[in-house]
Amino acid sequence: MAQRTAKQPAAPSGEPGLGTSVRFPAGAWGALAQLALGRDPGPEARGSLADGDVLALDGRHLREAAAVVLDGFRDARAVLTVLTADQAHGMADCKLYVGEKACTVVETYEGRATATLIETAVVPVRLAQQVSLGPRPAHAPGSEPFTVHSELLATLFRSDVEGVADAVARIGRDLSHSWAAGSAAIDRGAWRVAGVAAWTPDELEHPHSALAWLDLSAGLLGVAPADTPKGSRLRKRPAAAASAEAPDQTGPALTLVPVTSADIWMALAPITTLDPAGRLAALHHPAPAAPEEAEAVPAGERPEDKA
Repeated sequence: MAQRTAKQPAAPSGEPGLGTSVRFPAGAWGALAQLALGRDPGPEARGSLADGDVLALDGRHLREAAAVVLDGFRDARAVLTVLTADQAHGMADCKLYVGEKACTVVETYEGRATATLIETAVVPVRLAQQVSLGPRPAHAPGSEPFTVHSELLATLFRSDVEGVADAVARIGRDLSHSWAAGSAAIDRGAWRVAGVAAWTPDELEHPHSALAWLDLSAGLLGVAPADTPKGSRLRKRPAAAASAEAPDQTGPALTLVPVTSADIWMALAPITTLDPAGRLAALHHPAPAAPEEAEAVPAGERPEDKA
């Protein structure tokens, strides 16, 4: 799969600061955030920023460019965490501090971090680029959600790359009973897991909402807890016939929903919407547009299962 590093959206002309980037050690974000808020984190913490381009010559204050890049952080109305994991590149972590007009994007990979200032209006585009969202093969008409047991969500959102790989491998074994093309893609390592969690700055203990999906070369699967409310339009797949190699039933139950790139985009697009009280719009789990009464296609009878 393509490298995960996203191309930055172009800065609108006449908007100073937009598109500016600075670099610093990933572990020094706390010190940088304190300086951005006008607080002195102490000499040791400031020293952690020396290996970067954010400190002024006096070593005590931020360079002008760094201060500008952090405008979105200082004005944050929402915080978005974007996590991606795949077999080739491991885990990448990106946070977006979304202000009214500008957003500070902090991307972390292999011990280094880059902070960039973008326009709030292009945040959905930046999210799509971060997760390499693009055209994928379509699922067969009438494809239904189905349930697996996996630690995928838990391992993804605690940045456990080995746990994610193990969880995906287990899903691949379960998919062999219901979607052979998807199972084969996982066996080949042609997979990526992506998750987006939305927070409000005053409530950082628990995410306001979250969504995740499994991106395979054979197609996309939305991933949600099996007890997701009916309003999300996720439904469990009817139980398959008994098999000599029945799927593992231990661990949290997850619903895998056949979706398209457009479904994911529609779930991400309203991410910066605030209600009249200034609260962040909720992320809704992507779901196919098929009507509720669509007839289920039994496992093994879809075209891709017979390929």
